[in-house]
Amino acid sequence: MGLRSNKFSKWVEKNVGGDICRFDITFLTPKESLDLVEKHTKVKWERGQRFTDFDLMAFKLDKIDRVIKDWDVVADDGTKWPCDKKHKELAFYYNQPTIDDLLDESDRMAQEYEESKGGTEKN
Repeated sequence: MGLRSNKFSKWVEKNVGGDICRFDITFLTPKESLDLVEKHTKVKWERGQRFTDFDLMAFKLDKIDRVIKDWDVVADDGTKWPCDKKHKELAFYYNQPTIDDLLDESDRMAQEYEESKGGTEKN
């Protein structure tokens, strides 16, 4: 395999409540990750001191929306969920371990991408 020059995605299957759900996930580049952190970090100044407030929940929901590109997911009532921001948030609130696993997989993909570019050296 040659060096990767573009972001890629892959389909991941997860067993959720006895059903197999498929997710098409991608990853954030270091620049995209930094932009997302900056977007959700508020800076305040009080008496000459700088304070930062990081909104972890907003960061995580935004990351989920960017990482999950598509899915084949069926809800408890048998309906197929559309892959939109609202349903991604619902999936996170009610299936946090599954979504966290997808984010971990996305982080591994980002590391693989950086290593393939020569951006990260192994110890």
